[in-house]
Amino acid sequence: MDNVKKCNFILHKSKEKIHTMQTIGKQQQPFQFSYPLKYKVVRDLKIVTEQVGDLVVEGQGYFNPAASPIDVFDRYSVDIEFVKWNGTDIRPVLEVMGNLEDIEEAAIRFFAGMLEGRSGNLRQAA
Repeated sequence: MDNVKKCNFILHKSKEKIHTMQTIGKQQQPFQFSYPLKYKVVRDLKIVTEQVGDLVVEGQGYFNPAASPIDVFDRYSVDIEFVKWNGTDIRPVLEVMGNLEDIEEAAIRFFAGMLEGRSGNLRQAA
């Protein structure tokens, strides 16, 4: 009889975990992170990348529990609302110049890491 109770407890806990993940999937969740702004220069006849500063990215993230857990870009999506440089929103400029794709990719990786309980280290995502 004890084994049956133990099995029911484990089953209940796994259903509880699935329910929690589905609840997250039905909600949008805000996020904010810093994206390193870098450019390449030539120093001592070598091409090096220098960091100018950080962009502050704000938006809403979405989780799709029905998608494959293997592909992070199917499972998670984001809507970037602001990309701020020194307090000024430069998102429209990035859209015109076509530079928003890299930031969107980093935002998806950050949001996935945030939901999965990882640190979501942007330096690795960018």
